[in-house]
Amino acid sequence: MKMLTVLRMSARRIVLDPKEYLFGFFLLQSIRWTIGLPIISFLFYQMLQSAGLVSLTNTNAVQLFASPLAITLLIVLLFLFTFFAFYELGYYFLIAKYQRSGIDFTYRTIIKALSKKIPKFFSIHLLFFTLYFGLLLPIASLGMSTTWTEKLQIPKFITDELSNTLIGKMGLFIALLIVLYINIRLIFALLYFATEENRSMRQAIAKSWRNTKGKEFTIATSLLVIVVTFSLTIFLLTMIALSPVFILEKGLHIQLPVIAGISLTLIQGTVFTLTAFIQPMLTEALTVIERGEEEVGKLTSYRKTFGYYLKRFWPALILGFIVFSFIHTNTLKETVYQPMTKIVAHRGYAVVALENTIASLEAAKEAGADLVEMDIQETKDGKFVVYHDQTLRRLAKDSRVVGDMTLDELTNISLSNGTFTEPLPSFEAYIDRAKELDIRLLVETKTYGHESPEMEENLIALLHEKEVAYEYIVQSLDLKHLKKLKEIDPNIVTSDVHALNVGKLPATTANYLSLEDFSVSPSLVKQATEQEKGIFVWTVNQENLMHRYIRLGVYGLITNHVSDAVNVRNVYEEEQGLLQRLLWIIEGN
Repeated sequence: MKMLTVLRMSARRIVLDPKEYLFGFFLLQSIRWTIGLPIISFLFYQMLQSAGLVSLTNTNAVQLFASPLAITLLIVLLFLFTFFAFYELGYYFLIAKYQRSGIDFTYRTIIKALSKKIPKFFSIHLLFFTLYFGLLLPIASLGMSTTWTEKLQIPKFITDELSNTLIGKMGLFIALLIVLYINIRLIFALLYFATEENRSMRQAIAKSWRNTKGKEFTIATSLLVIVVTFSLTIFLLTMIALSPVFILEKGLHIQLPVIAGISLTLIQGTVFTLTAFIQPMLTEALTVIERGEEEVGKLTSYRKTFGYYLKRFWPALILGFIVFSFIHTNTLKETVYQPMTKIVAHRGYAVVALENTIASLEAAKEAGADLVEMDIQETKDGKFVVYHDQTLRRLAKDSRVVGDMTLDELTNISLSNGTFTEPLPSFEAYIDRAKELDIRLLVETKTYGHESPEMEENLIALLHEKEVAYEYIVQSLDLKHLKKLKEIDPNIVTSDVHALNVGKLPATTANYLSLEDFSVSPSLVKQATEQEKGIFVWTVNQENLMHRYIRLGVYGLITNHVSDAVNVRNVYEEEQGLLQRLLWIIEGN
């Protein structure tokens, strides 16, 4: 089937009766917030409590499996997550089925039909569906996602590390293509499982694999065009809504917060409405591709179009528009403040100089960083060098292990990433230069198993010798190592590093916590403030995320793009115009 036919037929269905989809969006979100999330949140914390935990991190996940009750609750949580995610997409597939068949239905009919699928979830294939919703869809969704899975992603620190080498980049690209291909071949599985009452998960998967053969290109291009079209529409409507503010401020040099508030309300209303329609449009497209043009041509006539519903609900729409415009006007007036967030250069300013070298330290200082995060590890003779990896392979094309070499051997090695070449620095030399530059360090200790029993004592002795023991912050993924540092010198400032944290703030005696940005939430920052602990969030390279975390008030923002982060923070400190503040809010959402 031609792609244009798919798009035309899909759009026609949405335009003919938008009420079903718009109301469905509200209904699904209501179920999510009033039923789904409270149940899942309650069971999640019950699971943690039964395992003796307050949060789930990369360091304590194995502890769950020591509690039979925790394992049981984990299985229930996986079941509920999969079912609610299926519920959201299944709802739209059933609407498409009933409308095309000319069957009278109510929302209760749809919910009842979806609920009948519950027995089918008691299958070994539930695990596959969970992986499908939680991994395949978020990674290579082509727009086919749910509000349950939209924030799931591969942590950026993993993709960033893999992208450091050509082989890693190629591996990521190939893995993405494989996941995308599998996703396309399984994309009808949801349609079959939702709309065919007796169809099992296994049967739906098998049927999708058969029936997508030869349709891969049509599926991929149709969904991609829909997503791109919606994105361009949002962009163009946003520019139109911003134009009055631009004309007033740039052309007439007038600032009117009310006009800016109205523009922001129009933008958010547009985004909300189009978001409500994009998922139905995608599911309609899949139904068109799968069922064929002849069956799709049998459309029921609808007298009540969008104009009808707009006239019917216009009083409520106008009232809501006025209320939100008032709220946004006040928000824009209060946007300028004095942020306290520190900008932390990840391995120095590694975008313009070689990571973890004195050159990247100097570049970070010049760019305006408040701290420099850098990595150290112990050498064979009990000294310390500034280097991240366990071996020299990536930056020196040398397979030797750092921990098997002496300080003199290591500091005579040149490192290169193909663009920059620098000597491998000792920690002592690095500290000396940092003191000259008057910039603090966030020292991350790497423990690969070759460390001496005196490693912690050696480190503390060096920090005291350089008179920075209580000025610098020491962080590590090795929490036992940090605990030992604290036992030797309780006044050493430390930060626990967690690559994953789900739940409450982890219990710790450290002064700070360094969390991957996927784990950071407003409630977590609030808990940290109440416990007088600071949060470093890593590694934040996108400007919209920089805005978000600066607004949340995290203690430190660890980033590769130091200049961008400094600029984002600084604009909050200056008297910027309404247009700029409006753009910050849009970008930060």
